Amino acid sequence: MDAESTICLSDLVPALRWSRPQQVAEMLADPRLPGGWWASVGIGRAMRATGVDWLCERLARLAVGRWDHLPLTDLLPALQVHTVDPAMPGWPDPVRTVVNHLGGWYRLRRLTPCDLQAPAAPASPEVLLTTVFREVFGRLESELASGRPEQALAGGKPATPAQVQAQAQAPAGPASEPVPQAAPGTTSQPFPPGRTRDDLAAVPPGGDLLPALPAGRRPGDHLAAVRPARRAGARTGRRDAHSP
Repeated sequence: MDAESTICLSDLVPALRWSRPQQVAEMLADPRLPGGWWASVGIGRAMRATGVDWLCERLARLAVGRWDHLPLTDLLPALQVHTVDPAMPGWPDPVRTVVNHLGGWYRLRRLTPCDLQAPAAPASPEVLLTTVFREVFGRLESELASGRPEQALAGGKPATPAQVQAQAQAPAGPASEPVPQAAPGTTSQPFPPGRTRDDLAAVPPGGDLLPALPAGRRPGDHLAAVRPARRAGARTGRRDAHSP
């Protein structure tokens, strides 16, 4: 099944899904298509049957009459990625004037149909929205004809063969080696010199594993040489304090 047969108008205009069918049918019913075609007929077949201009004009009337509280990017999410030449070539002059007055294409996308209503505007909201919708659906029609519907909906350009080849030939970075983890209940630090794993098992909970003493040494031997020196220093200090 090709991509064209899986993309319906309601996929591109989500508001059609939760609108009442009779309200939508008032605008979109067409004898050349079955009832509820916007949710069942591929967009390519629908545009070939109705024509892009007819479809965009009917969607613009629905947007102003039923969905005037929704931003344009909610009405037609493809507008979020659709790019337009700032000069807007091919657009009617009144529509181009209104868009420039509103702040340009990127600001226009964030507005609602209600925001487009101005008594002195040179183009009505329906005319402006028809032009906006034609910008998207016209490109979609040409992309469907060339067999690239996904690219039209994504709003981007396909990668060139040189870019694809460069990505395929790019050297892969060095694989990171996993850091060895210690097993549960063990330590990742080496044992103190002279100690073994059996010594560690014999240490009571909360105790310290002291390093092994050299042969012939006993605990406290290093203090035995320090204590006489401290006593001698203390006696010398007392004699110096009492000397005239």
